[in-house]
Amino acid sequence: MYSSGSKIRFSPTEVKHILIGVILVSGVGLSLFAPHVFSNWFAVVAAVAFFTAGFIIHELMHKAIAIRYGLWAEFRLDIFGALLTMLSAVSPIKIIAPGAVVIAGQTSLDRVGKASAAGPTVNILLALLLFALGQAAVPGGLREAAIAGALINAFMALFNLFPFGVLDGLKIFRWNKLVWIVLFAASALMTALSYMAI
Repeated sequence: MYSSGSKIRFSPTEVKHILIGVILVSGVGLSLFAPHVFSNWFAVVAAVAFFTAGFIIHELMHKAIAIRYGLWAEFRLDIFGALLTMLSAVSPIKIIAPGAVVIAGQTSLDRVGKASAAGPTVNILLALLLFALGQAAVPGGLREAAIAGALINAFMALFNLFPFGVLDGLKIFRWNKLVWIVLFAASALMTALSYMAI
């Protein structure tokens, strides 16, 4: 079934594409958060979970807002992006772009801008929550994972907000420059704070 109206539905094709995307992103996460980076395996698994959750929620927020406007929206793998993401798991350069939510229907600059802003916004909020968790009196492994998760989510937002090519930033910038400035500044600030906390 396809997404329509105000209900969120997932077609079998979309579920398959999401699962492959999750596997690819988790692989990059494992390569980032190797055991020698953290004190124990719990920290590695938690960091990968925070990292992968950021990717999934980012894409699902695009979908949810698009559907709210009555548009068709489904996640689709991009073959080239998926290959780059897979290579990132064994490369020092990390590119996380296995696919994106494709939107179709009666779109407008306003609708596309709001749907595009939803992804980076949720990453900024996740970064804020994880950063706060990392500052709390929690076990060392969880603190390490939370700060790493905050950094990755903040950077995910920051990268996506660059106003170039197919990135969210260009669509947001065209729609509302003030919203773009606020989101870009917030993601840059959270990236810097998280990096300094590591």
